[in-house]
This record gives sequence, C-alpha cells and structure tokens, in this order.
Amino acid sequence: MHNSIVSIADVLCVPSERRQGMAYTIKEIVRQSCEITVPVYQALKLDRLCSTAMLDQSQSEISSARLTGSYVEEVKVYGRVKEREQIIELITSEIPGGGLAVLPIVGNGGVGKTTLVQLIYNDARVENHFGLKLWICVSNKFDLVRLTNEMLDYVTEEEHTSVKDFNQLQKMLRTNTQGRRFLLVLDDVWDTEDKWELLLEPLKHNQAARSFIIVTTRSQSISRLVSTVGSFNLDPLEENDFWLLFKSNACGNEKYHMPRKLKAIGRQIANKLKGNPLAAKTVGALLRKTLSTEHWMNILDNEDWKSLERTDGIMPALRLSYSHLPCYLQQCFYWCALFPKDHRFHEIELVEMWISQGFVCNKQPSKRLDEIGSQYIADLVNFGFLQYERNRMCDSNPYFVMHDLMHDLACLVSANECVTLDGSGSKQILPGILHLSILCSPHSSDYELLLERIEKQLYKQRAVGKLRTLLLIGVCQCWFLRLFQTIFREAKRLRLVFLTGRFLCYGNRSCSDLDYSVSDILHPCHLRFLNLDIAQLNRPQRRSQPQDMSKFYSLQVLDGSYEVVCKNLCNIVNLRHLGRNQWAHASIPYVGKMTCLQELEKFKVQNTAGFDIGQLERLNELVLLRVSHLENIESETEALRARLADKIHLNTLSLSWHESGVISGLSSPASAQCVLEALEPHPNLKHLQITGYMGVMSPSWLAANLSVTSLQTIHLENCKEWLTPPPLGKMQLLKKLTLIRMHAFKEILIPSLDELVLIEMSKLESLFCPEEQQLPSCLRTLHLEKCRKLTTCLPLQKISDEEMDHCFRNLHRLTIRDCPHVMVSCHAATLHNTCYADIDGSSKPQEIYKNAIGPALVSDELRMQDEKILPLGIQKWMTDDKILTFGNQKWMLDDKILPFGHQKRRSAHMRECPNLIPLALSEVTIEDCPGFLSPHVTSDANANHEGDLTTVCFFLPYLKSLKIVRCGIVGRWISQMLSHAQSIFMVLLTDCPNVKLLQVVCPLEKEDDNNLTPLSECPAAAVTTPDDFVLQIPTQVCSSLGNLKISNCRDLVLGAGKGGFAAFKSLKVLEISGCPSLVASMFRENGNPFPLSLESLYMDHLPAEVRLGENMRSLKDLEIWNSPRLKSLQLHSSCTALQYLVIRNCDQLAVLGGLEFLKLDILEISVSPSWDRKLEDSGQTSFLLPPSLGNISVYGLTDKIQPCLPSFLPCLKRMWVHDSPNLTSLHLGSCTSLECLTVVNCGSLSSLEGLHHIKKLRELTVLDCPDLVPHLELMLQQPWCQDLCSQLYDLTIDDCSILTVPICKRLTSLNMLTVGSWFHCFGNRNNHIQRMVGLTVEQDRALQCLASLNMLQLENCPNLLHLPADIHSLPCLGIIYIINCPAISKLPEKGLPPSLTLLSAVGCSQGLNEQCIMAGKDKFKVSIDGEYV
Repeated sequence: MHNSIVSIADVLCVPSERRQGMAYTIKEIVRQSCEITVPVYQALKLDRLCSTAMLDQSQSEISSARLTGSYVEEVKVYGRVKEREQIIELITSEIPGGGLAVLPIVGNGGVGKTTLVQLIYNDARVENHFGLKLWICVSNKFDLVRLTNEMLDYVTEEEHTSVKDFNQLQKMLRTNTQGRRFLLVLDDVWDTEDKWELLLEPLKHNQAARSFIIVTTRSQSISRLVSTVGSFNLDPLEENDFWLLFKSNACGNEKYHMPRKLKAIGRQIANKLKGNPLAAKTVGALLRKTLSTEHWMNILDNEDWKSLERTDGIMPALRLSYSHLPCYLQQCFYWCALFPKDHRFHEIELVEMWISQGFVCNKQPSKRLDEIGSQYIADLVNFGFLQYERNRMCDSNPYFVMHDLMHDLACLVSANECVTLDGSGSKQILPGILHLSILCSPHSSDYELLLERIEKQLYKQRAVGKLRTLLLIGVCQCWFLRLFQTIFREAKRLRLVFLTGRFLCYGNRSCSDLDYSVSDILHPCHLRFLNLDIAQLNRPQRRSQPQDMSKFYSLQVLDGSYEVVCKNLCNIVNLRHLGRNQWAHASIPYVGKMTCLQELEKFKVQNTAGFDIGQLERLNELVLLRVSHLENIESETEALRARLADKIHLNTLSLSWHESGVISGLSSPASAQCVLEALEPHPNLKHLQITGYMGVMSPSWLAANLSVTSLQTIHLENCKEWLTPPPLGKMQLLKKLTLIRMHAFKEILIPSLDELVLIEMSKLESLFCPEEQQLPSCLRTLHLEKCRKLTTCLPLQKISDEEMDHCFRNLHRLTIRDCPHVMVSCHAATLHNTCYADIDGSSKPQEIYKNAIGPALVSDELRMQDEKILPLGIQKWMTDDKILTFGNQKWMLDDKILPFGHQKRRSAHMRECPNLIPLALSEVTIEDCPGFLSPHVTSDANANHEGDLTTVCFFLPYLKSLKIVRCGIVGRWISQMLSHAQSIFMVLLTDCPNVKLLQVVCPLEKEDDNNLTPLSECPAAAVTTPDDFVLQIPTQVCSSLGNLKISNCRDLVLGAGKGGFAAFKSLKVLEISGCPSLVASMFRENGNPFPLSLESLYMDHLPAEVRLGENMRSLKDLEIWNSPRLKSLQLHSSCTALQYLVIRNCDQLAVLGGLEFLKLDILEISVSPSWDRKLEDSGQTSFLLPPSLGNISVYGLTDKIQPCLPSFLPCLKRMWVHDSPNLTSLHLGSCTSLECLTVVNCGSLSSLEGLHHIKKLRELTVLDCPDLVPHLELMLQQPWCQDLCSQLYDLTIDDCSILTVPICKRLTSLNMLTVGSWFHCFGNRNNHIQRMVGLTVEQDRALQCLASLNMLQLENCPNLLHLPADIHSLPCLGIIYIINCPAISKLPEKGLPPSLTLLSAVGCSQGLNEQCIMAGKDKFKVSIDGEYV
C-alpha cells in the first residue's frame, strides 16, 4: 500500500501538460484506493486538489469583482414575481417632493440579486416611467473616476475616456442629468470607502420628479449607509420555485419526469443547497452528467455537504462541483484567477493561453487544438463556471465572465500555483508558485515598494526560475518596466508573457524603457505566448527598433498593439498567430517557412525573392488569408503554386488587385481571369472577398460549376468589367451579400439573406426573388446607395398586409440613399423591429408611413430628406425614437400638433420648415424658419379657430431642451411650449426678432390662467408691446432651467417685476450676447440681477459702471466682451470660486477692481488704451493680480502698462502675449514656474528680460515678431541658457534663422517643431513666411542635430517649395504634418525616415498627395485632407 501511495504522489508531481493524458488512470487509482480503505482516500484527498492550501472561512470570503450587465441572460427566471412587483411599485410611484431615493437590495452571494434587478430594469413599466436608465457594475473597487465616467457615457451615449479630471466629470454629469428622471443601478457594491456622498453629488440637485438608485450588495453596513427608503432583503428562493430551477439544471427540463428514487435523492440534494440559485446551477450541471441513482448518491454522500450544513455559504457546494470536473478543466478554470476580477475573456485569446500552458490535450487528431479549447470553454459554461455575456459591439465575438463566487473559488483552489499582486495588501508568495500576475493602478505611489517586495519574495522562495506565467496589466509609470525586467531576467521557464500595460512618462524622460530588446529580458527556450500590448499614454507613438526573434523557436502566439518590428520572423516555424498588424504580416519575407501559421492578414505579392505567391504553398493551417497585388502574378501556372484548394481549414479568403496594376499594364483582363481561376479555394470556405478583379467572367468555381458551396458571405468590390453575378441561388448557406461598384451587373437574384448591401451599382436595374417574389423574410439589413437606375419597389410586388408584415418583420436596418427610382411602400406597423432607418432621395418614401397604425416602431434613428409630405399617423410609432430629422421640408399638419407625450428621450431637428408646427418631444431645435409661427401665422390661427388658440396646443410635458435659431416665432408661442414643460433644462434663442419682452415669473408670484401676464401689469417700457411678442417664463421653468442662452435679439427687454434673472433658482449657465437693450434693462435697478446658483456668465454691451459677484459664491467662469461703454468693473470679494476671467474689447475700461481677492487660475484680458491715461492721471504704479494665477493671456500690452503688473506670480505656468505692436521688451520677472510662453504679433518686441530665471520652460512659440528673433538667436547660445535649451520640448517659429547648429545641438529634448504661421487666413501678415521657399544649407544641417525630434509640422507656408533635403536621417521622426503648403510638389529625393508612422497633408498639391500615398504603402499611415487613405 505504501508503494501505491508513493507512485500516486509521483504522478501528481509531473508537469501539468503531462497530467491530462493520465487523468483517467488517476481516477481509476483513486477508485481502487477508496475501495481498499477509507483512511487512504482521506489521506490522499485527491478529490480536493487545493486541500493543502485551504484557508479558514474568514479568509475564504474573497471580495467580489465581476462584470455584470443589464441584459437577463437566463432563458427563464424562476420565482421573484412578488419581489419584482413590490420593487417596481415602489420605484414607479409618484411621490410629491421628488428628490433622489436609494434602495439597497441585500442578499447572500449567488442568491439572485443581479438577476432580479435585471428583470426590473427591463420591465416595460420601468421603461415608461424613467426617461433615462443607467447600469453600472461597481465591484470591489469603488473608483469614483471610473464610476462617474461610466455614468456620463450612459447619459451622453458618448465615450469620455480622455477626461481624467474628476471635477470636470462631475460637472458634465450634473449638466447632462439635470431635469431628467433617471434610474441608476449600482450593482455588486462591496465598499464605498467613505466616498458615497461624493459620488452622488452631481445627482442630488436634480429638479426632475423622483429619481431612483438601486444598489445590490451583500453587506448590511453598506445597506444602512446608502438607504433612504429602507432596504430590501432578498431571501433564498421559495421551495417550489427552487425545485423547478434545480430540476431544470439537473435534468435539462423542468418538466422532465424523474423516477421516484432519483426524485427523492434530488430533493435531498436540493434541500442542502438552501435555495441558492447559483448553487442549483453548478450542482445541477454536475448531476446532469449522468441521470442515475448511483451517480446522484455519490454526490449526496460526499463529505463536503457537512461543511455546507455548518455554514451559511455555498462555497463547499461549488467546491464539490469543481472536484468533479475533469483535470484538464480544473486547471483551465483556476488559471483564470490570475486576471482582474472584472476581466472579460475573449474566447480566442483565452484558448491560445491555455494551449501555451499545455492545458489543452489533443486526443482527437481530426480536431485542432483551437477547436478543443473552444469546447473546454463551452463545457465550463455548461457546468456554470463561466458565464456567457453578449458583446454589444459584435454579436459574433461574445465575452465570457466569472461570477464573483466562482472567482473566489478559483482563487482558493489555485493558491498553491497562482498569485495576483496589486499592491493593496501583502500576499504570501509560496515556494511552488508557477503563475504570477501584477495589476497596476495609475494612481498608486508604491510601485518601488511593490517591486521590492516581489523581488525579495521571489528570490527568497527561489520561485523565479519556476515561473511559467507572467502577467502585467494596467496603467503604470514608465520606469516600472525597467525594474520589471531585472526581476524576471532569470525566469527561464516562462511559457506565457502577457504585458498589457499603459505607461505614463513624466518630466523629460524619453521613455526609452519601452525600446527594450525582447531577447534581452526573456529567455526564448520555452516561451510560447508573447503579448506586448503596451503603449505610452502621453507621448506620440513611435516605432520601436527592429528586434531579432529568430531564437524564439517555441513561440506560438505573438500579439500586441505595440509595433514590435521583428527581424527573421520567418524562422519562428511554430508560430500560429501573429496579431492583427497588417504591416507586420505584409513585411515577412519567406513566410512559407511558417507552416503552422493560421492567420495571414496581408500577403502582398511582389516580384522579389520571398514574396512570390508560391510562399503560400505549404501554409495549409491557414484559417484567414488576405492576398493583395495579384497583378504581380504573371501566369496561371504561378498562381497554382498557392494550392488554395488544399487548405481545408481556410475560413476567410480575400483576393485583390491594385489599381496601379491596370494603369501600369502589369495585368490584363485575360490574365486576371486565368489567375482567379487558378486560385480556387477548398469547398469549406465560408467568407470570400474579391476586389479589383479585371476579368469579364466568373471563375468556374464561382459560376455554374459551383464548388464553394459552404459560402456564407460574399463581398465583390470594384470589379468593373464582371458581367454576370455568381449563381447566388445555389448558395444555400449564403447570409450576407455585398456588391460595391460592380458596374456591369444589371439584375441580381436575392436569395434567402440576412444582409444585402448594394453601393454604387451604376447599371443595376432590378432585384428579383424567383421563389417568394418579395424580400426574404429573414432579411435584417438592407442598404441601397447610389443605385440610380434601380427601379425596384420594396416589397417587390403588391402584396397583402399580412404578407407585408412577414416580409419586413425581421428588418433591423434600412438604408436607402440616392436611389431616385426606388419606391418603399409598407405600413409603419410592419417595421416594428427596425432600429435604424435612413431614407434619402428615394421616390416616395412617405408611403412607408401612410395610414400607419399598430405597434410602435422601435427606432434608434430615422432620417428623411427631400420630401414634401409629412407622414400621417406618425404618432403611432414614434414612442421609442431617439432622433428625428426633417431636412428642407415644407409640411403642414392640418393645424394640429401631434401628441407625442412620451417620456423616452428623443430629439427633433427641423430646418427650413416655414409652416411646420413642432412636435411634443424632449429635445426640439427649430432653425432657419423665418415664417414659422410668425405674427401672420398666429393671426390666421386665431381666425380659423375663432380665437381659441388652445385647440392648437403645444403639449410638451417632457421637454428638456428648446433651441430656436433665426426664426419668426412670436413670444406667445414659446410661452405655450414652456407652459407644460415639467423640468426643462436648456433654452436657446438666437435671432428671434418677434420676441420683444421677456417676463420672468418669480416662484412667489401667481401666474394667471393663460400663463401670460396682462399688458396692464407689464413695465412701462413694455406697455406698447403686444401680447404676441411677450415671452413669459412660467414658475416651473424658473425652478428647473439650468442653461439659458440669448443672442442677437436686439429689441428684447426684461420686464420689471420681483423676479428677473434672479428668479432662476437652478440656473448654472447664462449667456447674453448681441442684446444691448436686454442688458441695459437688467442693470437699470440696483442689486444683484443674477441667481446665486450661477456658475458661468457670458455678457457683452455692459453699461459704464458695473458691480458683479455679490453673494455669487458659485460663479466659476466670467466672460465680458465687446462693451465699448464699460469704464469701471468691480468684482466682489465673495466670488471665491471664480477661476476663469475674460475681459475683451472694452476700450474705455479704466478701473478693474477686486482681482486681488480672487483665486483666479486663468485670466484673458485686453489692455485698454484708457489704462495708459489712467496711469498718467493717477500715478498708479501697479495692478493687483491674484498670486494664484496659473495662466494669463494679454492683448495690447504696452511698455507703460507692463511695469505695473506684479513681478512675482509663483503659480504662473502659461503666458500668452498677443497683438501688442507697441511692446518693445517683455519682462518675465520671477515667473520661475513658467512652462509655456507664446508671443504672437508683437512687431516691436526685441527682448525677453528674465528668461534665464526660467528653469521649467517646455513650450516656446514666437510668431510674427521679427525684431525678437535676433535676440533669441544670440541669447540661446549663451552658457546660462544651456539648461533652458535642454528642457525645451515644443518649439513653434515662423523664422528659420533661429535654426543654427549651436542652438539645435542644445535642444536635446525637443520633441515637436512647428515652422509656419497660424495666420494663413490673414493674407500677407507674416512677410518672412511669405518669402520662405526652403531651408538653407546651414539650417538643414542644423535640423540634423535634433536627434530627439518626433514630430515636424510645416504650416501655412505658401511659397515653400520642398521639404528639408536630409529629413530622412532624423532617427526618431515619427510624424510629419504638411498644412496649407501648396507649392510643395514632391517629397525629398532621399526619402523619408524609416521611423515614420504618420504622414499628413492638408490643403496641398495633388502631386504631393499622390507621392504621399505611394510612399506610405505598407510602411506608415497616410492622411490626406483629414482622412486616412
């Protein structure tokens, strides 16, 4: 017996990849051992691989962090009807007073909290009640920035990843949620870290009816902290519901008739699970393997049930299911614990990682490892250890995630082999550790401590040499990578290295740590998987130096977005996957050696050694192949060498000819036809794309003798001479057909398709379906564009309403553009599933909506243009529409408004619609409608309705935003629009001449029945204003309005009364421009005319004396423009929040007081001529500026004014001096923190005094300052400027005489150089730039000294003839911008630098554009006039 034990232990110590083949042997040994004696079985503990590493119960409560979504993935949810109804009734009840309510749902892990909330979230009653819904998965890290960012993304339907400032995010969130009733779900909250109130701050002051937050958590303390309406404790499922759930998972069907004995055992097992749904799924999956009493009794008799009976948790039940997994699935599962707890696993990537570790065993030679690995994932999903999650961006590429308890389980069972370090606590690294992951956070400051601890523990336990997996995930500082290399240089058994870091560079570091040599830090012997998905977040991307990968013989996967240029890549003969970098694929010579390769994204056929078509001959493992430049194949015999018919695994094939081949005569239609014939693929091919084919006929394998019968998608593009389409009717599996610029096709048969795309088919006349005589009922996407001869009617013939509904029932996207003869005729009710409709330029698209009745059209976007008749019955299907655009319409709605009183967020944009009455939507924009509801329209309405205007009622209860631009609408109609708005947030009026009196009703005042103030109660200045021209703001608008902008309403005045603008209690933003009468009426009375809530104020045409800011403690931004009468401006000391101040074009301003009391960060000011006179009269010697100033921009600075500015601004980092022609010397004083200096259009400026005191200057811009350049040239060569030059990162000049060898040698950190002018539109303003035709020899030589230069920009140089001749020798130059330089006709003869990644030309000659395109082929990105080519 002792010998048996030793042999079993020896088996368990073999490497993991050898265990799989012995799994069944081990199980047999275990079974025999158990039969001999129970103590032996207990001693071995083979059913629990992690028993030696088991932690106590307190340690097993690992914090959760899973990824959840709002979609309910379960086919059927059992129970929870009562709970769902109670919560829905609570959150949808109308309770006076509004406010923000928080309801926590508390329950144990796996009890179904998330599933319950998913049911509530997607309930139709909740959909109708809340205009906005947000679902945020919080997980175990309460990251305020991430959570606020995700909420903002939901609200605006845009990404804000570039916004990192938390205050800015909160401000944006508050602005975008103001006035909107919302439901926010915060799922899986573990700890708020005392930040709960801060997270809710932007949401607390919402003026809409009561909004709700639902929080799911396991913690009662969290529940007590966040609750405002009590908490909801979620109990386990009731016995009957739980039995149905258990039976469904154990037997596959809740209606399965179980034998009596099996049912009795099942009842006992179900009772042990204590109503936990997750336990029912996992244990049920285990039972489902064999529906026998023997198997179920073995499960019931397992000792782990005793642990479950002693605890309230379900971990023992999960461990029981885990212990019955096959060995190969166990190691695949627990290895996933290395990743962050909110990680989304992609199937292909996860399978490749498992393969690299040897976890995937091929016992079936007919199957590939990838297929077996995918089956492993399917098994783990089936057993409940992974969960499927739909990818909203791509249904064909789903995610897989772990439930939080499953992640806990994975951490427990992997404790001996896997460890994850994140710096949050001290985790012990055990001696036998094989797999290590390090998670970084951009805000952590303990990197050195973390690395030091890792290094000590690894070397102490001598674990470095044993490591097989190394993961680095997150955002970290650049030098982290260098330290990271030293730790793992001795890890010679690594099989998988996964670096997905984002590296931040600070100071003047060049981030050369990213240019490491892979072979220097990684031992090549065993490495199989290498992912270098790394990048610099705050530096322009640059291509790294070529690296020799020839020693990595075992490498199977090489991936990553970081462009690692590899030499001798063809020697890695075991490589199966090479990322998605087409440039890397196209640059591999002799790729035919890589016989294991499965994807070749781009193979460019060339007439050079190593790039001939014969390289494809032995690549029989290919799944994806894209071949370009087929014009370089000279004969059919040469094409046959590719042997595509032998590639049985080939799934996707793209074949393309380049247009240059036709132009140069390299290929003819006859030769192209022979080549395509020879490139016949295997019948298993599923996706085929052919581009640029010049032949007339189809190849035989794509014609009558069709051999590729498995095709699912066909994409034919720019094959202009191809006469007849392939026999689509014979392709039974075809789902998608795309035809673009197939100019010879005249008619097309439409088989049973999911997607049909026809673009620029110049001769196409008809579509037909011989069997159904109508569109395929399975069609989901229909896109017709620029098919000007197509005369098809959709559907294809007159059919009944029932047949029409059958025809369009599955259509999700309908696009018809510039197809003047296409007629679409169907009822709107038939389009009930369409989520996108774009109809532009068709014959009679209005027939789509004629007599529309029935269910609502669920449409995300509908666009109609060039039509004259508004669809009737449109209100029947608009309930879920988000965007409705009417362009160039002249529609009349029978003098009645359409009742769109629905709560869903929608917007309408009406332009040039003189007779259109607006819709009752949440967002309305009326633009360029001069006759719209003008006085003559209202008089006609009065006559037609006998003076009763209420019959033409604007019912806008959910209006959030109203924008009226250049319209003849009268004030009375705007008042009607606002009268029913419950919580409008935004109002914009521009160029509305028929709005003459603004009457604001204070909340304390009582409105009359018609919401209009009688003329007798109006101010004296407005007595003569007819009622039609009066805009009255009702009380509820005063309470909710957050943003008000009024411009170019020159006759508008403010009515007197108790309110005024101060009545707007929630107003945050106020902009008034081009309204001199309105401004004058605002300041005619003493006191503060502004609300205390105001945060941003923009005004012009201020009177002579103004005092601002009293009690305006929330004001942050203040802009005053174009006020020629303003002489004195006093800012009150209570403006403590003011950070941004602009005063421009106020020529009479002589007194500016109160600045010294403020905490300004940004000041932009025009120096008034009156300041000079004021100084002479008063003898004043200084202006008091706040010492907090960080940015200052001055216009019109003079020598007299400059000495009066304070010489010490310790926080000043940026200074701009513009348009100061009389300034001769700029004194920088002691601005020692200055980082950016810009001097523009200062014609007399000849010196910069005190520049030598600035040690941190990073950016310098000197434009249109001809006298300053000689001074700079001399100064920068002085010894004391050595440090200043070495710090400079960005230089912008318009005079290249400053480019001398001595100066450029000092610019050792210069990264960006711009030569040119910002003022191209101002004609000959800059004479030097006008004269420059090129760099001199001396300047060109000096340019070569800029070894660190990464970006060169030439801008607005009209006479520049050529680029620098030796630009190719700049070693680090990665980006070149050429903007508005029309005289440059060609690129330098010596070429461009090999390090170049982007070449952009805007407003340049056609010749230069063509050369840029040719030069960039397969080498670098090229952008022409803002678009990549």
